[in-house]
Amino acid sequence: MFNEDSRVKIPTILHLCRLGYEYLSLKNAKWDKETNVFPEIFERSLSRINPNVEVGDIRRYYKDLSLMLENEDLGREFFGKLKQQTGIKLIDFVIIALFILFFRPIITVFAAQKTSF
Repeated sequence: MFNEDSRVKIPTILHLCRLGYEYLSLKNAKWDKETNVFPEIFERSLSRINPNVEVGDIRRYYKDLSLMLENEDLGREFFGKLKQQTGIKLIDFVIIALFILFFRPIITVFAAQKTSF
């Protein structure tokens, strides 16, 4: 029987894995449900990109980012942090090999209320 898993989810997961993404299972995973960020992976990745920054500073930076994501500015402030080349960097645009890709598929279902005219 064909369903969303067989026609959409599984082919998408396979395709992203072939592109170099690493699939993250939610089984035994620890992530911040407010931001959908995996804090351990975040800390590890930022430590690799910013080797001179201490883990405590990275944790404080994560808390600042979490607060920033609650802003109503449509992500403008966060986008500025992504482009930032001083201080703690989220992406190293010089050594792009440090950029590791992870994904966790999120399926959004929209329910429409039936209306009558």
